Amino acid sequence: MNLKWNDKFAKMAIIQSKKMSLLISLQILYLKVISMLQALQEISVEDRKRQLDNCKVELTSIDSRRDIVSTNLKDTEKKLSELMKKQRSANSELDKWRTQEKEAQEALEEDARSLDKMATKQNMLQKKIDECTAKICDLGSLPSDFFDKYQNMGSKNVT
Repeated sequence: MNLKWNDKFAKMAIIQSKKMSLLISLQILYLKVISMLQALQEISVEDRKRQLDNCKVELTSIDSRRDIVSTNLKDTEKKLSELMKKQRSANSELDKWRTQEKEAQEALEEDARSLDKMATKQNMLQKKIDECTAKICDLGSLPSDFFDKYQNMGSKNVT
């Protein structure tokens, strides 16, 4: 029985030594994993710092571009306002010229009507002259002594 117990103690000692060896290996692995995790965390922290710095630089760049765009927008709005004022002024001027054009057109039409009346009157008077000339021609020539006799008389005295 002693032999059995010795054998079992020997096996148990071997198992215990293997157990201790595995525990030591496990602890070494655990320490390696922890150190690797710490290294990863440090890398992660450094990456985060770099990302933060990059984001700050990008934010600064975006702020400056926003300021430039804001300035350009204000300038554009000012120019637009000035152009709208000029357009209103030009429209007002255009309305003024259209009114003047309309008045000139009406005056031209009135003058055309007056000219038509005068032309009609002139044609009528020309017809009368032609009629009178034809009547004078029909009467014949005036004797020479009549001309001298009636020349100094008024038209009321002659009739």
